[in-house]
Amino acid sequence: MQMRTWTVLTCVLAVCLFTNIGNAFAMSHEEQNVLDAHNFKLLRKAHVREHLLTGRRAGFACDGCLFNATTGQRQTIRVMFIDGKDVVENAAAEQAARDDGAKHSCGSCCGDPVLAQPACFVAANWGGGWISKPVVRILQNTGASLVALTSANISAQAAAMSGSTNPYGACPYEILLGSVDVCLGDFWETEERRNLVAFTTPLDVNSMKLITTAVESSDFGPNRLFDIFLPFTATVWGTMMGMFCFTAVLMWIVSVEENEDFSFAETFPQPRGLVKGFWVAMMGYLAGNQFATDKWSARLIVLGFSFFLAISIASYTANLASFMVLKPRAAGAVESLNDIVKRTKKVCTIDSISDMLTVPGIRERVVEAPNGFMGSLFEQLHMGHCDAAIVGKMEYRLYVQAESMQYDICTTESDPNYAGGWFCFEEESTLTRFDLTKCQCGTEPAMQELPSTGCPSHCIAPTSKFCNVIELFDPALDVAFNYALPVSDWVEPYISAGILAAKMSGQFQNDVNSELLDANPPSCPEGTPQYSSNNPGSGDDAMALGLDSMAGTFVFSAALMLLGLLLHIVQALVLPRTIQPEEEPGHDAPLDTHPTGSEGQEGPAETRVASESEPEGSIKAQSEEPSSQPLEARMGTLEARLGGIEQNLARLVAALGEGRGGSFTDKRGSFARRHGESRGSFRKGQGQGSGSQRQGEWMGGFLSFQPWR
Repeated sequence: MQMRTWTVLTCVLAVCLFTNIGNAFAMSHEEQNVLDAHNFKLLRKAHVREHLLTGRRAGFACDGCLFNATTGQRQTIRVMFIDGKDVVENAAAEQAARDDGAKHSCGSCCGDPVLAQPACFVAANWGGGWISKPVVRILQNTGASLVALTSANISAQAAAMSGSTNPYGACPYEILLGSVDVCLGDFWETEERRNLVAFTTPLDVNSMKLITTAVESSDFGPNRLFDIFLPFTATVWGTMMGMFCFTAVLMWIVSVEENEDFSFAETFPQPRGLVKGFWVAMMGYLAGNQFATDKWSARLIVLGFSFFLAISIASYTANLASFMVLKPRAAGAVESLNDIVKRTKKVCTIDSISDMLTVPGIRERVVEAPNGFMGSLFEQLHMGHCDAAIVGKMEYRLYVQAESMQYDICTTESDPNYAGGWFCFEEESTLTRFDLTKCQCGTEPAMQELPSTGCPSHCIAPTSKFCNVIELFDPALDVAFNYALPVSDWVEPYISAGILAAKMSGQFQNDVNSELLDANPPSCPEGTPQYSSNNPGSGDDAMALGLDSMAGTFVFSAALMLLGLLLHIVQALVLPRTIQPEEEPGHDAPLDTHPTGSEGQEGPAETRVASESEPEGSIKAQSEEPSSQPLEARMGTLEARLGGIEQNLARLVAALGEGRGGSFTDKRGSFARRHGESRGSFRKGQGQGSGSQRQGEWMGGFLSFQPWR
């Protein structure tokens, strides 16, 4: 029984095995061909990569690698040239058009299937432009046979797939269809195009710029009143105010005795001293006044403050001259992308750029250019359709700085492509050619006599068309695209290797300089907003000094001041002064506080002078008594004395009012001197006084002032 079971299982397994083998051999011939083709393609790519690596090991060179010297056959590369000024140019075709007397606005019209010159289809003629010159040289060095095509050769199928006849959109589809190997033009390597075809090593990077029109402003206005504060930033001004306060506090702390700057009522710890110290510090900066010093701690503080004044005043004066001499750049209609959102303004750009903007709310403020034509961005900004535009650095150079471009714009408002480039949808619409090279008016000496009506209608007399356009520096705009060429997979390694070799040798940059930068120098006349933004030394090149520039001044000054404060603390703690009441020197005859009549009759009260024979002990005893009495008793005694003094002063003023002041001149002077000495002795012995004492000080000073002498 078991034997039969094993026999059955063996038969079943054998049937399954032979069935699978039969199915494998029964694979269709078509599927086998597909598999073989796939494997061949992989092997071909591997061979191409290996060949490229071999060329790179030899110095990135690929000279003659697409030419078979044995058979004499050359690999064919089909190149579609997208003509553009200073980018991809055909000088031979332009000359042929002029020789034929053609006066078409498109010149050689290489992109027009009907008007294109025969010279447009000769690859060797496309040796002009900062992209075409190095790339054509690289392709020729490979030894390949080049077939020249133009945008006139765009197929209907590629145009339908891209949605327009725009060669920058249709040419990648021609590569996808297998009819073109290289698209030669200033292409951006966008994500959409990268998903279609391969791209070469980048030729350059086109960073985006935010531009706007300059707004007119008068030479003087309320905003110019604050120009005197421009040499320093707000942070520096705030730090300087802090230095004034710091200096005032330190000088107040060390001023425990009155001097020229701090009266007795303003010495430490009287709060009024802080205000006086700040005032003296401000006057030191504005008028050169300095604090009065009578001790080394105060001298160190004043030394630090003087160092601060010397450096800050010199820096302010030097930088202020720059701000007053240099004319500021013109202000723009907007300031940044955030300002556009905040003020609900509009910004023009193309769809591939708008998708990369990250400022919140900016997408709702974008006006996209029709069919992605960069020239229409400048035209829409000029017509006021938007308040700013986002363009590439190369386009900014050609359209704005050099104003050397020629471009076509549909100017019929009813046309769906209104303000767009290259074409109009409707036949009755008008396609206008704008030539920026002929937009100069009234700027050259020979043209200054021309009336403004003699300028092209699209220009702004007396300047060029876009000379009122300025660049805004906005950190929020961080968008850039690679300039790279759409190519077929098999040809990409050869061209990329050649581009790397040209960059490493410096030859590529030389081509950019000669074909683009040197050929398109800035052309806006002096006095225009664009000229100011292009030329160093005019505009906002005078920069306010920041805290980093002035930090050393503040640190060294503060260090000296703190050293002075430390010295004051050491003197107060380690070297305390024992203050003893001073012995009063001899005074003039004391005043008699008892009034008497004159000539035996009652009349106005007069003071009498005690005889010199009267004992001086009464005066000394009065000055020495407070040192042995409690503070409250001494204060009471002082107030009693001041009360008597006030009575004498009242009588004396009354006597002077009756014309008898002459006989009291010497007495008044004697009283003032004696009162001042007594007041000074008391303050030195006690360090403080009552309100009555301060009143007595003021009156004593008043009486000692004698303008009639």
